[in-house]
Amino acid sequence: MAQQQQHNAERSEPLAGSVEKVSAAGLTARGFIERFGAPGKPVVLLDLVSGWPAFQDWRSADGRPNFKRLAADFRGADDAPVVDCGDDERVKNWDAGEFFQWASDQEEEAGLEKTGASRHLYLKDWHFVHACRTLGLKVPYRAPD
Repeated sequence: MAQQQQHNAERSEPLAGSVEKVSAAGLTARGFIERFGAPGKPVVLLDLVSGWPAFQDWRSADGRPNFKRLAADFRGADDAPVVDCGDDERVKNWDAGEFFQWASDQEEEAGLEKTGASRHLYLKDWHFVHACRTLGLKVPYRAPD
């Protein structure tokens, strides 16, 4: 395991253009800031979410988000800001469970073949973490140290 993490920490692959893919396993917060944050350099972080409970708990067998489960788990949670990215980034407060129900409905209406919703909404994650705590659920992920 340690050997694999060392290999992952050394792995760095360029993407199209000048964006690198870098393993998060061996990247410290300071290293991230110095290498990418301060210079404003884009990066794709690999190996970041596989250890998060959310990666296992809220995915369907096919690897897609399990919006029905999320809707059930978060119905009645505190309102959270949801940004409508296609409408001048207008913010509305939604019950987190209703947001996930909307996402589930969009997925069902679009079918698995279509790759886009009619609206592009973003649930602000720090409020999502607060909703987890409010409902007594474990926080499903953590930011890297």
